[in-house]
Amino acid sequence: MPPLVINLPPEFGQECLDLERLGDKELRRLAESAIPPGRQRHYINLLRKNQRGVLTKREQEALKRLGAEARRLTLHKAYAYALLQWRGHRIPTPAELRQPE
Repeated sequence: MPPLVINLPPEFGQECLDLERLGDKELRRLAESAIPPGRQRHYINLLRKNQRGVLTKREQEALKRLGAEARRLTLHKAYAYALLQWRGHRIPTPAELRQPE
């Protein structure tokens, strides 16, 4: 039985259930994916500006959207790895994930 999603908000639970239909290669690709570097830099810059309290209203909205995107991707990646492990695949350790290729 795959990991349970009953404790997730309904929209996230359904998204994770949809991942169960993916093949192993698609799950691996998702699990190893990242936010594009340009969006990641923009997000980091907005986080820094937010710490200094100098965000415009437009930047606050962008930070909110990018944060939601990052959290959603993190959830999908974690669920993809959980499904791969449940299917009998070895998943990398946290130390292996931090190592540059």
